[in-house]
Amino acid sequence: MELGGNDRDEERKELLKFIEGFGAAEIRQLVNIARVMSRPIEEMRSPDSDLVGDGFAAEFRARLLAHHGTHTTGMDRLAFEAALTAAAAQEGHTSTAAPSRTTRFWDVKIDDAQISAKTSAARNMRRDVIEISKLSEAAWIQDMRSARDRHARTLELFRDFVAAVQRWFILRIFETAENFTYELVEIPMSFFDAPVQALSVQEFDSDGPRITVRDPNGRDLFVLALDRSDSKITLKRINKGNCLVHATWVVPKAPIVDDEGRPEA
Repeated sequence: MELGGNDRDEERKELLKFIEGFGAAEIRQLVNIARVMSRPIEEMRSPDSDLVGDGFAAEFRARLLAHHGTHTTGMDRLAFEAALTAAAAQEGHTSTAAPSRTTRFWDVKIDDAQISAKTSAARNMRRDVIEISKLSEAAWIQDMRSARDRHARTLELFRDFVAAVQRWFILRIFETAENFTYELVEIPMSFFDAPVQALSVQEFDSDGPRITVRDPNGRDLFVLALDRSDSKITLKRINKGNCLVHATWVVPKAPIVDDEGRPEA
């Protein structure tokens, strides 16, 4: 939902009016952001994406560039949630944040779909494999002493997760000396429904089980792990090839500079 010519003119006038009252620090931040926004950004979109159209892409690009105008690290989860909500709205969707930061499982609602939004920027990330370090806290893991109890509580947690979340997006961030690469990936929720409910009690014999979850055809989907040390559920070895990469953005690194144009430490 791009602004029309008259709207853009009005916003430019409003911006100039604000700038007249800014001091050196405020001007410096705006210049840093403008420098980054003026740099080319590489973007690749999937033709299968039902989310990333022109309006979404323009807003998300702007959010990424504005972030890197003032930060030397990748976008964090809260910034991603805000960018996802704003970009979906610019694409014409109804989008809102979850009612509170403690809402279980989901973070953003787009149209009628409740969405889990996560980020991952681990240095050892593999390009072809997605890992979720914490699907959910699960304090009960410490107290479960039988396979039957672990099995019942795990399947209950996943039933609650699937009931609460309709779509799951993860923003993966790869950093090199030259740039940040952002991948917006959607993990199919079907992985976590019937395949998990089909797990047997025997697979939960270990105190800290690591269970390979497979689809009905025997294809590996992911590894489900109950982490007793941190009381959490983790998901490992999700094949990115089984997911949808909606879009990828490559943001070149640009130095943040001071009033004299010198890179800041």
